[in-house]
Amino acid sequence: RRKHIMAKIGRPRIENPKRNLITFRMRDDDRRALNIYASRHNITISEALEKAVRNLIETKESKSALS
Repeated sequence: RRKHIMAKIGRPRIENPKRNLITFRMRDDDRRALNIYASRHNITISEALEKAVRNLIETKESKSALS
């Protein structure tokens, strides 16, 4: 008798999944600026925010290393 192997269905698992959802309030002018930035760079709002967070962390770490 042959065993049937079922194919896995759905998206493949990724190495470092994004499991955290963060919400916060923004002023209207900041939201407009964020939308414009993302649109001009052809990225999503989430990608723009991730980039900003990484940049903030890297900048803070490089400044503290100089102290």
